[in-house]
Amino acid sequence: MTKKCPFCIKAKEQLKAKNISFDVISFDKRPKILKEIKEIYDWKTVPMVFERLDNNTYRLVGGYTDLLNYLEHT
Repeated sequence: MTKKCPFCIKAKEQLKAKNISFDVISFDKRPKILKEIKEIYDWKTVPMVFERLDNNTYRLVGGYTDLLNYLEHT
């Protein structure tokens, strides 16, 4: 996430409201890493929400709207 992204803030609020534990990685001071992750996952915006499948495996859920759909169906 980035601090100025309104959808990042909303995503955090949604997860808190659902009592879902989550980790936040801030890219405010890491623009190169953010660019690389966007390229790897072919994703252009933040937030980028991932589901942890196990200790070493993650699945990209998507952005804020995708998170809302995910939460609605889980």
